[in-house]
Amino acid sequence: MLRWLRVRHGPSMVARPRPKLSLPWVLHVTLGMLLCAFPLFDILGFERAFASSLLVAFTSPIVGIRWTYGHPERSPWRLFCEALSLNTAMLLPSVLFGSIVELVKTPCNPTQGLVFFLLLGVCNAAFGTALGLWAAKFRIRALRFGFVILTLASFLGAALWRLYAEPQIFAYSTPFGYWPGSLYDEALEVSTGLWAFRAYSTALTLALVTALGLLNTGKPRYAFGLALCIASATLAYREGGKLGFGYDRSSLRSALARHVQTEHFDIYVDPSISQASLRELVSDHEFRYAQLKDFFKEEPDGRITSFVYRDVRQKQRLMGAGRTQIARPWER
Repeated sequence: MLRWLRVRHGPSMVARPRPKLSLPWVLHVTLGMLLCAFPLFDILGFERAFASSLLVAFTSPIVGIRWTYGHPERSPWRLFCEALSLNTAMLLPSVLFGSIVELVKTPCNPTQGLVFFLLLGVCNAAFGTALGLWAAKFRIRALRFGFVILTLASFLGAALWRLYAEPQIFAYSTPFGYWPGSLYDEALEVSTGLWAFRAYSTALTLALVTALGLLNTGKPRYAFGLALCIASATLAYREGGKLGFGYDRSSLRSALARHVQTEHFDIYVDPSISQASLRELVSDHEFRYAQLKDFFKEEPDGRITSFVYRDVRQKQRLMGAGRTQIARPWER
């Protein structure tokens, strides 16, 4: 049985069904409880925040769509704020269950966990809410959800392509947040790069909402706000390497600016490494190459690229695996 709201339009009253939001609530509560059964995901840390933020990336557009259809008379900014509040509230069960586990176990760093929920969960919810408001412009239901799925799939595909094509094993994605890598240290901290990326993605989200306001009203203030958001997002994207979230192969070569060519290797080394250490490094590369060639009775075609970092912190910052040696089998 539908529950009905009375919404006033001038002197008359119009009956309208309350937006159905029970399914997203059930999904978030269920996930919050299930995560309690898995190590690392049970406590209030990155892993729980990451799992919850993935779910809210898919549920927040649904909430945005349904809230818009339940309150079509409201402005885009009001709809965005109200729907975002609901989507943020849906993260609270996971925070609550994680906090309970923290009380039972030895707490790790609940403050860091809450910050991860803010930067991953709430920011994912904000973008998803804005996406839902745009999807609600389509009159046909299949087109609405097709638009959402296509948009999310495009962002996911771009992130996966960077993981495939670039040396970094971490990924940033506006709808899905941050993935630190397939191999990473257990003790994760909130980085300046994550803060910077979320500033960039927030500018994108605000641009979406402002553009919708401009489309609906045509008011000049929306045009000014849209230009400001686009300029901020563009600037942050262009400076992503300096801000800590836009690293790629060229970023590595810029940071590891000392380039040495040997018979089989192109070695990129941090400039601070001494000449004596560099000679040892070059010798060790060719020695290990000869060992592997002798063991496998064959050798690879072409040259091999090697990145050598100054220390663990630099390696963690530039490619994502601080204390782990990693090489993709499809790269040289």
